[in-house]
Amino acid sequence: MKPHKSMLLLPALLAVQSFFAQSNHLTLSDSYPSATEKVKITYDPKGTPVADKKDISAEVYYIDGKDNPAADIELKPNGSLLSGDFTIPATAKAFFVKIFSNGDIDNNNDKGYIYLVYKDKKPVQGAYEAKAYILASGVGSNFAKIKIDSEEGLTLYKKEYDAYPQAEKPYQFNYYYILAKKKDPATSALLEAKVKALEKSAVEKDLILAANILNWRNKKTLPIHWERLSKLSILTANQ
Repeated sequence: MKPHKSMLLLPALLAVQSFFAQSNHLTLSDSYPSATEKVKITYDPKGTPVADKKDISAEVYYIDGKDNPAADIELKPNGSLLSGDFTIPATAKAFFVKIFSNGDIDNNNDKGYIYLVYKDKKPVQGAYEAKAYILASGVGSNFAKIKIDSEEGLTLYKKEYDAYPQAEKPYQFNYYYILAKKKDPATSALLEAKVKALEKSAVEKDLILAANILNWRNKKTLPIHWERLSKLSILTANQ
């Protein structure tokens, strides 16, 4: 007996339903938003903390590993819905949208409205790290009441670093801070090896990271770190 077509479609339909269930109040005009693209949003306030409010506002926060700009979104009535648009900066890797009315914020049941930036329907380099930063650093929590999720952030950091091991890692301090709080033997061995490698570096940022990892793990920071950092700072200032 051949399965009915509707049965064959069921897994796909469930996947789509699951996706929209996570952000069924805010939808984008493009499921794969890309850099420099003008994206339109549609927002349904019904059932949210800002339902029945007349002064609903929106802001978008872009994570680019450097400036992390933000912008207001002008929302206009569209029947019972609200709509607006914004253009994603060329350097953005991920972004989140804040919907609010005075002190009330719709944080999408703690998950926030967070989106990756894509190219050819694939996350751009740095996208997973940017989302990890939103979730784990406190920036999403501070600006949009998105619940801090260090474990999900750690998963995303690892996903990014496994895919691009040689790429610049603008948020690696947050990544190693999360790791430093773990006490399992595997993580301890990984961090000890990382510190030893960083100690050999002549780059100021590497030595600062090594010193911080030791501090985060309540281990004594060797004086040589601060001596070398001092010398590097003087050399840099004189260049």
